[in-house]
Amino acid sequence: MRNLRKLITLTTLFAAAVLLVGLTTALADPIQTFNANATGTFGNGSCSTCTAAGNTITSTGGGGSSIITFSSNSPELIATLVPGQSAFVTLGVLNATSEIPSGAAGPNFIGATFTLNISFTVPNDASPDPGVFTGTLSGQIVQGASSTFIQWTSPTTLTFSSPTAGTFTLMIESLTPVNTPSDPNNTRVRAVLTYTAAPIPEPATLILLSTGLLGVAGLAKRKNKNGTAQV
Repeated sequence: MRNLRKLITLTTLFAAAVLLVGLTTALADPIQTFNANATGTFGNGSCSTCTAAGNTITSTGGGGSSIITFSSNSPELIATLVPGQSAFVTLGVLNATSEIPSGAAGPNFIGATFTLNISFTVPNDASPDPGVFTGTLSGQIVQGASSTFIQWTSPTTLTFSSPTAGTFTLMIESLTPVNTPSDPNNTRVRAVLTYTAAPIPEPATLILLSTGLLGVAGLAKRKNKNGTAQV
C-alpha cells in the first residue's frame, strides 16, 4: 500500500512538472524557420507568337526573338520569424535574353500566362516528418511602351494554416518586372511573409491545474508519512 501511495505521489508530481514546463514553453515566443521552393511554368495563353516550354517562353517577331526564363534556387525562400513578424522574401528570378519592344515591331509576349507553384516546409508541424504546404499563384505577361512585367491575377495572397506552427500568409507584389539586358539587376519575384503563432492554452488554466496537482501530491505525501490526511 505504501509503495502504491509513493507511486501516486511521484506520478502526480511528474504531471505537475510537465504542465509547468509546458506553460513556460507556451508563454515563450516560438521562433519559426520557413523554407520554400518555387517552380514557374509559362503558357502560351492568347499570345500567338509565343512558344512555352516549362520555365521558359520564346516569342518571335519582327525578324528577332526573345526568351524569358524563370529561375529558382532550392530553397528559394528562407525566413526565420517570431509571431507577428513579417519579412520580404524572394520566390525566384525572371530574366529576358534581349530587349522586348512593345507592339508588332518585335517579340511580343502579351497574353502569355505564368504559374508559380510554391511548396513550404514547416519543421515543427508534424512528427516525425515536417509539414509541407503548397500554393499556386497565377499571372499574365503585360507589355508597355518600355517595360514588360508579370501582372498577378489570382490570388495575390496565399494563407497557410498549421495546427502546431500557426498561420502564415504570403502576399506577392501585384506586378513583377521582367529583367532585360539593359537592366543590370536581376528581377526578383518578391513577396511579404507574415507569421502568426498557433493559439496556446490559457495560462491561468495551466497554472490552476498544475497547482492543484502539486497540492494533491503534497497531501498524499503527508498522509503517507502520518498515516492520516491532515487538512
